[in-house]
Amino acid sequence: DIWMCLLSLVFLPSAILLCAATRTAKRRTTAICFAAGGLILSVAIAVGLLLWRECGSFGRETIANYVNELREGLIGWLISMRDEMLQIAAEDGTEAGQRLHDMIAESSSDVVLRSTVVTTFHLLPALVTVVCSVVAFAAQQMLSFFYEAIGPRGAVTSDSRVFTVSVTAAVIYAVTFLLMLFLDPNSMATAVVQNICLMLLPALCLMGVLWTIPMLHRARGGLGFLLNLFLVFMVCCYPSGALYILAMWGAYHVVMAAIHKRMVEKLIERGIDPNRRDDDQNDDDEKL
Repeated sequence: DIWMCLLSLVFLPSAILLCAATRTAKRRTTAICFAAGGLILSVAIAVGLLLWRECGSFGRETIANYVNELREGLIGWLISMRDEMLQIAAEDGTEAGQRLHDMIAESSSDVVLRSTVVTTFHLLPALVTVVCSVVAFAAQQMLSFFYEAIGPRGAVTSDSRVFTVSVTAAVIYAVTFLLMLFLDPNSMATAVVQNICLMLLPALCLMGVLWTIPMLHRARGGLGFLLNLFLVFMVCCYPSGALYILAMWGAYHVVMAAIHKRMVEKLIERGIDPNRRDDDQNDDDEKL
């Protein structure tokens, strides 16, 4: 099948873009974005070919009808699976089976299943971007390990090792995170905000981890115990929101690091050594 054979080329655009970013000594974050863009391009081409084969055209109404059919078919399949599970639990006849039946009926009602599927379809752009970004991150990391192991080591520069996130991305994430708390969950604006927030989530989560690990190492005594207890509480009691809060923590540190860097640059412009201690300044004043 020619279509199955073409799947072997799915990583080619990403490989070409990652090669171009490496050859031109781009920063690590830029190289990852290049690779992720190539993967997204492959996904877009694959989806376009699928729509062309199934629908025969790229009209807006045709695509909308096809997506609605997919969504309704998925909802119907989930409902049928739930009904089978309810039937199996009802046939058990024991108290445990009755509890399982009630739990499934409560957590998997038609409204819940439909809302979950609709939300998932609204977040498909962000989910595709997240998956492609994670794969691109792993590909760039693997390429760096490959260069360091067998060469050329000159391709592994300091910029290609350090992962950074721009202040703009951190601010956008913070704004979208706060907007999700106040917007109507069923509105189109909320879907757009959720997509933007989810796209920025992995990178800022990584920044949050990179800032949290040294902080845990420096924390001693009661402070360290409280920090570890808080982390355990977030993971066990609020797993769905733990990643969002971790990303917010990373966004906070990105912004604060940029502010600190700007302040140091201002001090240097004024001829003040930012690393100079106050004791040295007081000694100079006394000499004067």
